[in-house]
Amino acid sequence: MRPLVLLPLLATAALAQAQSDTPDKVRVTVETGYVWQNKNDVAVPRSGTNFSFPDLIGRGPTGFLRITVLTTPDAKNGWRFVLAPLSLRGTGTFSSPVSFNGTTFAANTPTDGLYQFNSWRIGYFWRWAKNERGTWRLGFTGKLRDAKVRLRQGNTVSEYSNLGFVPLLHISGETKLTEKLWLGVDFDGLAGGPGRAFDGSVTLNVPIDRRATAFIGGRFLEGGANVPATRNSALLTYITAGVTLRF
Repeated sequence: MRPLVLLPLLATAALAQAQSDTPDKVRVTVETGYVWQNKNDVAVPRSGTNFSFPDLIGRGPTGFLRITVLTTPDAKNGWRFVLAPLSLRGTGTFSSPVSFNGTTFAANTPTDGLYQFNSWRIGYFWRWAKNERGTWRLGFTGKLRDAKVRLRQGNTVSEYSNLGFVPLLHISGETKLTEKLWLGVDFDGLAGGPGRAFDGSVTLNVPIDRRATAFIGGRFLEGGANVPATRNSALLTYITAGVTLRF
C-alpha cells in the first residue's frame, strides 16, 4: 500500500473547496502515512506464550488511513467522530514453540500473523479557547475497540477477537506559530484498571486557502491490557500527512 500517493488528490480536492466564506461548522480531516511497530507483545490467554509481533512479521512500515470529522453546532460545543482502521500482517517464524489461544505453533515454521486494531470513536468536546492565536478543545471520547490476533501455520489456524468499549479523555487544538504555519495537537488517552490507551499526534499545518489546510507530523499509539483472557503491550509510531477541509 502506498497511501502517500493520495496526497496530490487530496490537495486538489482541498483547492476545489476555495469559496467566498469560511464557515467552520464541519471539519473533515483525511490523514494517511506509515506506521511502525516499536513494540507489540501478545499473549492469549495471559498464561500463554508471550511473543513479539514485530519479531514475527517485521516492524513495518505499513500504510494507514484515518478520517476525523468535527462538528460545532454552536460556538462552544461540538462532536467528534474518528474512523481509524489498522491491520498489520506478515509472515515469519518463531524461534521456539508458541502456545496461543489453546493452540501450539511450532518453531522454525513459516507463520502468517495478523494484528488488527480498528478504532471507531465518538466524542463530545467543549471549545474553551478560540481567538486569533488559536483554538483549544477539551472533552471525552467513547472508543469502540475492534481487535483481532490471528496465527496460521499451514492448516493450523487460531484467532482471538475482542470487541470492547473504552472511555478516553480528549484534548486538541491549534496554535499559530507564524502567519503561514500552525502547530496542531490531538490526544485521546486514559489509564487505569486492567488497561490503558494513549493516542496522540503533533502536526505542522500550512493553510492552502480559507477552507483547507495541509499538514505533516507524527503520531503515536501506546496501550495495553492485562486480563486473564489476554495480555498485550504495544507502542506504534506514525509519520502522517493529510488535509483538513472546513465547511
